[in-house]
Amino acid sequence: SVFFSPSGYNNVHDDHIDCKIYLPFDFPWTIRKAMKLTRPKKLIFAAYDIWPNLIWSAHRRKIHATLFAARFVKGTKKLKPIIRNFYRSVYRCFKTIYTVDESDYLRVQNLIKGQNSPVLRVLGNPRYDQVKYKADKFTVAHTESVLDRERRIVAGSVHLEDEIVIMDALAEILKKHEDVSLVWVPHDPDDSYISRAETFFSKHGFECKRLEKKKVKIPNVRVVLVSVVGLLSRLYWHGQIAYIGGGFSTGVHNTMEPAIARLPVLFGPRNKQFHATGELIKAGGGFEVKTPDDIKTILDKLLLDKDYFLKCSFAATDVIHQNLGSATRVVRGIIRD
Repeated sequence: SVFFSPSGYNNVHDDHIDCKIYLPFDFPWTIRKAMKLTRPKKLIFAAYDIWPNLIWSAHRRKIHATLFAARFVKGTKKLKPIIRNFYRSVYRCFKTIYTVDESDYLRVQNLIKGQNSPVLRVLGNPRYDQVKYKADKFTVAHTESVLDRERRIVAGSVHLEDEIVIMDALAEILKKHEDVSLVWVPHDPDDSYISRAETFFSKHGFECKRLEKKKVKIPNVRVVLVSVVGLLSRLYWHGQIAYIGGGFSTGVHNTMEPAIARLPVLFGPRNKQFHATGELIKAGGGFEVKTPDDIKTILDKLLLDKDYFLKCSFAATDVIHQNLGSATRVVRGIIRD
């Protein structure tokens, strides 16, 4: 397995991986050297992690390259004039491309059509299976109704750009609903991010404590600030509603983990590139928010209307269950094609 960033490299632990290395920068000379050293028989890329020189080099060496969970959102720049030719030269060097859904299939087909084009299939997104697998290992001890949990909002993977929109809204919600608490998890658990949130919520009169150990033992205070990585997917199972960050900057983070934990999910407007967010919105388990008023309105309704909350909770989890099976289809495709 190859990784480009420490966030992937440091957090993937699997006995099935024989070798774990960093991918070199995508320059022709570094890729040539890497290919001579590793001599791969097949290259498998996921979603957006596409490195043109690596793909072109594999094509010249007649190495089979597969792309799975491919996404081409509506209005993608990859189909725009001029730049379209560049992406066409990249995507046509794959041997097989597996898209998430039919709309992705049609857009990729529009890009690569012609003689000797790659095998193209709709096989779904294996990440649904991944979050279900992780949840199965954890849910045995969490089979109680979501209503039996603490009334807690989990704000996960929060960016600076999220803070500007959500902080005041969350403070107002906590003041209005005195039995509701908040778990605050910055995307970057640097002390400056934690301290800024601690100062803000303390000024609003809320007792804050930091969670600094990799154990899900949540202090009994109104605001818990998480300063360690690797806990977020488990923390969702101790909450009732989630806000997922990134939607006001680089793109929303993983919405599947809170969904499988039965949480209605709120996120910012930069979410179109992810299949799960669209499915969650369509099903009624996910909510795109653009302003502090959006956040307050949705949280208020979820906290005050039990039937509505349960309907949204079920809808969120059902999105995951309706999309299972892709991992098996992708593996079969990789072996077969």
